[in-house]
Amino acid sequence: MSLNNNDLQFITLALVKSHFNFIDNQDDNTLLSIIQACNLEIKKRITPIVDDLDAIPSSIFFQPGQDAALVYCEAEKLRKINKQHDKAKSTMETFETMMKSYIGSLRAQSPTRTGRQIASRDIDPEDNYFSQRHII
Repeated sequence: MSLNNNDLQFITLALVKSHFNFIDNQDDNTLLSIIQACNLEIKKRITPIVDDLDAIPSSIFFQPGQDAALVYCEAEKLRKINKQHDKAKSTMETFETMMKSYIGSLRAQSPTRTGRQIASRDIDPEDNYFSQRHII
C-alpha cells in the first residue's frame, strides 16, 4: 500500500466542473476544497477495510466510490456555493446511504486482512509446544 495520500482520487476538478456544468473559474477554490474533503472522507472510511487502496481504481469498486463522491460533492456544493442547506442535508443523507452500501460491498469481498491475522496465529511455534502435554 502506498503512503502517498494523493494516488486515489475518486473525483477531480475537471470531472466536477463538467458534471455540474461550471464554465467559469469563479468557484474553483471552493470546489477544490470540497473535492479534497470528499476524497479524504471516502478514503478515511474505506482504509480499514481495503488492503490496497492503489488497487481500487482498476477494480469494480471505483465506480460506486466515484458515484458516492459526486453525491457528497453535490451536497457540499449546495451548502457552500448555493446556500441551500435543506437540500444539502437531504443529499448528505443519500451519501450516507450510498457509503453504507459501498462499505458493505467492500466487506463482502474476501477478508484478506483478517485471514492473514488468523493464519499467522496458526503457524506460531509456541502453539505446537503448548498444544502437547508435557510431563515434568
